[in-house]
Amino acid sequence: MVCALRYSFGLALACAAWTCFAQTQTTDGDEVVYAGRIKVSKGEINAKGLPNGPTRRLQVGDRVRSNEELSTGDQSSMGVTLQDGTLVALGPKTTLRLDQFAYEPRTDAGSMVLSLLKGSMRFVTGAIGKSNRDSIRITTRTATIGIRGTDFIVEASE
Repeated sequence: MVCALRYSFGLALACAAWTCFAQTQTTDGDEVVYAGRIKVSKGEINAKGLPNGPTRRLQVGDRVRSNEELSTGDQSSMGVTLQDGTLVALGPKTTLRLDQFAYEPRTDAGSMVLSLLKGSMRFVTGAIGKSNRDSIRITTRTATIGIRGTDFIVEASE
């Protein structure tokens, strides 16, 4: 299972890296700030606006926002490229909350806080992690990870 999971993550990240990074346009007409785009997907993937927003089905090309919860189904996975070039791949039965995402492309300044509620995730830092190593945090129910510009896999059980 671990081998298959790592292969899926590798494939998702390879596809995400091969395609171009998210465009620098970060808002729509309603001034909603977008954190990134879905670059690859398999199966059912969803986003739910927080705190009590509707759930929407996602597909490749859809934008994801800060303050959204991303989830994958039993046999599903997704690859997301954030605005700063950070790559996030989610395995099956995973829920990830984008608590905070702020990015200024002209200076590569920004910060992000992600919460892995359950499941597995691969994370490869982009410009934010490279310009300010203390500006990224990933939390689980039992631990907080400070990111220092790296590539890693984390798993959180329910």
